[in-house]
Amino acid sequence: MGSLLGIDIGTTGCKVVAVDDQGIRHRAYEEYPLSIPEFGAAELDTEYVWQALQGAIRQVTGECNEPPEALCVSVLGEAVTAVGKDRKPLAPTIVSFDKRPNIYADQLFQRISKEHIRRITGLEPLPHYAIFKWMWISNKSSEIYNKAWKLLCYGELVAVRLGFEPLIDYSMAARTLAFDLDSLNWSPEILSAAEIEVTKLPEIVAPGTSIGRLSDDISADLGLAPNATFVVGGLDQACAAVGAGLDVGGKSLLSMGTTGVLAEIFQGDQQHAGAIPVIPHVTRSERIAIAGTPAGGAVLRWFRDIINPTIDSERLSEISITYSDIIDSAKKCSTDMIFVPHLGGSRIAFNDPDAKGAIVGLTFGTDRCELVRSILEGVAFEISLMKDVMRKDGFRIDELIAVGGGSKSKLWLQIMADILNVSIASTESADVAAFGAARIAAEAMDIGFDTRLLLIRDRFDPSAESSELYADKRERFKAVYESILIPN
Repeated sequence: MGSLLGIDIGTTGCKVVAVDDQGIRHRAYEEYPLSIPEFGAAELDTEYVWQALQGAIRQVTGECNEPPEALCVSVLGEAVTAVGKDRKPLAPTIVSFDKRPNIYADQLFQRISKEHIRRITGLEPLPHYAIFKWMWISNKSSEIYNKAWKLLCYGELVAVRLGFEPLIDYSMAARTLAFDLDSLNWSPEILSAAEIEVTKLPEIVAPGTSIGRLSDDISADLGLAPNATFVVGGLDQACAAVGAGLDVGGKSLLSMGTTGVLAEIFQGDQQHAGAIPVIPHVTRSERIAIAGTPAGGAVLRWFRDIINPTIDSERLSEISITYSDIIDSAKKCSTDMIFVPHLGGSRIAFNDPDAKGAIVGLTFGTDRCELVRSILEGVAFEISLMKDVMRKDGFRIDELIAVGGGSKSKLWLQIMADILNVSIASTESADVAAFGAARIAAEAMDIGFDTRLLLIRDRFDPSAESSELYADKRERFKAVYESILIPN
């Protein structure tokens, strides 16, 4: 078989892989800055992301013996960009943990009840979903809303840049909180309550839909095969589950990327009602339960950028300190410190989008080793509480397969295993979502893929002694969160 291109567009960077019947042959990564222009905001420069993505694609295709025949995109959820009739962005992308749109949650719930939204969407109505970003643009930036041709996520943005109409798959449409699970289409009731015009939204299609072939000019510019096929992908965590080979009744997913995620696959005809978001999966008739937190690699990036000199967007590629350097600095110490990683709020663990982060236990003797160790543990404590909620909702979470950049760290995975008290198998790969996108493209092109191409590199079992010690510290973690709650 020829090669296929898998793309993963995340909150802090994009990954591109070329895959053939031997697995991942070439890869590239480009980082981009996350902008905080005002309190509560979190934005991406859409053009910067597009330039970074083009650079990563050209780097990979330049190394391929044969140009890739198709491409498919895995994308971050809930990131919204207003696009004009000229198909160019009218404003920066608003990302998932931008808190400014949260003020429209109560407004929506006054017009349509939370319970009715749950019945339509299958989701617990939380303020990070895309519909509140649409409402924020409509109300706070009405001029932009009125000029907008479409309100798009990154999968559709890439399609538009490649010359296609914007099409969104079921998994991404579900993360807007305006997707009707029964009709597999936009909900007129929810859109009416939000006062959002359906004409400003992309058409919804099944994941894996081949939507066309690239023009010769665009294919040549990006180093793709003439008339390369563009295939609709889906939500990054769903694509990661495909890349990791997850199936019904098998391992659950631990994604250690920019965000921290637990996910599990189950049959699409099973009924589910609980706190854990359940959306259509990107393959067959299955569904995927996804519990997430903004606290993941994003916390390490925050720490890196604080201890580094000021770095502008033009010099991101010159950063000398790596995430591995940061994590490895915590190898030779333990700490009593508690780090509450709520820099972007808390979702499933505490259901508190306005939660704030905290570091407790600092002294003049505190060194970098202890501080980093507390960060790694704090993220793991948050994910362990997510595990509890998932189990309460009936999901197993009894054996995990770790993916994402964090899965390369033996130290962090052992901390995770001890705190979650669950065995973890690791792929040691940050490219699993991109690999999953390539697998979706392969299926659309009717090309067989060996699901064993992504190998398990290591396994981490919980230590009974460490798990017991961490159980006590987890209670302190919860107590610290309670102690810093700001009264309404």
